[in-house]
Amino acid sequence: MSLNPASMISSALVKIRDDLIANVTDPKSGTRPPASKFIMTAYPSRDVFYPHIIVRQAGGSGTPESVNAPITFLYDMLFVIDVFSKSTKELDEICGVVGAEMLNDVANLRDFGLHAMKMPLFFRDNPVTEPGVHRKTAEYSFYTHIAQA
Repeated sequence: MSLNPASMISSALVKIRDDLIANVTDPKSGTRPPASKFIMTAYPSRDVFYPHIIVRQAGGSGTPESVNAPITFLYDMLFVIDVFSKSTKELDEICGVVGAEMLNDVANLRDFGLHAMKMPLFFRDNPVTEPGVHRKTAEYSFYTHIAQA
């Protein structure tokens, strides 16, 4: 499967989410309610079960590279991975696994059409207002080339 130019952002978002689902183990898989997900692409609108991971698109831009047919564009895309937990130890463990998986997945993402620009080694603290909940965040940026007729 490769990046779909017609739905490039959502294709990339789902690819990153699916790669994490396949390679990051849910520490609460035995007790997580059936309607709850460990890794999502949007903040849950239902009851929240911790820990969980949100993968979301946070920005992007496109610039023309060539005006000759076919016209090519260079697109930059920024994705944010937020990890939430009620335990700081569990939060650190999950962030370590997610960060390692993102670094290990660079070749797979490149084959999909996402070329890494920024791959942080660490998640940064990102406090939330909900008491007893901890969050860490990492931003990953990629670029891709898209030809349009």
